[in-house]
Amino acid sequence: MVTSNIYKNQVKLYNYNGVSKLINILLVIIIIFIIIVVFQFRIIIIKNRKDEINNRMMMISEKLIDFKDIDVLYKELLGETINLIQGAESGSILIYNKEKDYMEYKACIGYDADVLSKIHLKKEELFLFDKTDLQSPYIIKNPFAFYKEKLEKYNFDDMQKSNYLSIKSSLCAPIFINGEFLGTITVDSKSKESAFDKNYIKQIGHLCRQIEIAIKNVVLMKELEVSMRTDKLTNSYNRRFFEETLEKSFINGGVNRKVFSVIMIDIDDFKIINDTHGHKIGDEVLIYFAQALNKNVRDEDLVVRYAGDEFVLLLNNTDEKGALFVIDRIRESLIEYSREDIKINFSAGICEHIEGLDLDKLVTIADDNMYKEKRKMKN
Repeated sequence: MVTSNIYKNQVKLYNYNGVSKLINILLVIIIIFIIIVVFQFRIIIIKNRKDEINNRMMMISEKLIDFKDIDVLYKELLGETINLIQGAESGSILIYNKEKDYMEYKACIGYDADVLSKIHLKKEELFLFDKTDLQSPYIIKNPFAFYKEKLEKYNFDDMQKSNYLSIKSSLCAPIFINGEFLGTITVDSKSKESAFDKNYIKQIGHLCRQIEIAIKNVVLMKELEVSMRTDKLTNSYNRRFFEETLEKSFINGGVNRKVFSVIMIDIDDFKIINDTHGHKIGDEVLIYFAQALNKNVRDEDLVVRYAGDEFVLLLNNTDEKGALFVIDRIRESLIEYSREDIKINFSAGICEHIEGLDLDKLVTIADDNMYKEKRKMKN
């Protein structure tokens, strides 16, 4: 009887242990299943977020094709980035000025733009330089202490004035164009230190690649536009741009209400300079001459390389008397040319616009007047 009870208890214990093991196995399976589901769900969320960013950036890129002002482009990209990065409330874009070797604020949201635009930073003063040598995105919490230690006092004080140092957390990433450092984009949270985590580093890195494409497209379009309207050697406007500009003015009718003059200019004996000193020196003379023209006209005027050694000046709000004054000023500035064996002289002809003159007639009259002066100087 005792043996029978012991046997029954062992059977019950065995059954209990078996059920317990089965439950444990089921729990493990359920936990693994939940982990897999959560992981897959997270992957789906990340993928959807990437797709959202890609789609949004494609829309932005299409919208930005017609942008002419690169600074407006930066502001637009910054605003879209703040919208796409959850937790971002404000931000800024710094661009590296290679000629002056400093960083400039080109766009900001949530700060005093007038104050920030006056701040110039060395690359070494950026926390992204300190943490990643400007190579990868980084998160910094409460950057106040970092900036206080690294920045010049006047820059630190200006940042305080702009409300820039009230940041709790910053997510910053470098921007490269064709492998060359262009600048940084930073999004900030003014309310939470924990606003950004490692997942956001991947997100802004992916976003930056799209930003780089958008900027590159606009820069290429701008370079193409500039190349189509400028002379490569002298960096003056070309004949095509000059004619298109005047034709548009004539078509719009505005030209008939304006006072302006066209000056045709031809460098005297330029062929002799080329034949005697070679085309390299000849090119130097053309470049120097174009620079002299640009120095003696206003921003509203056009300096055009018309053909070979011929140039055209389009002087807005200038009558014939004013055009003669400009010619005299150019002649005086050419005395400074440093080569003793070359003297740069030119002949010029003026045509002041009067109602009824079309583009061809304007250029023809100026050209005829220029050749009259050339013949007069030779006689």
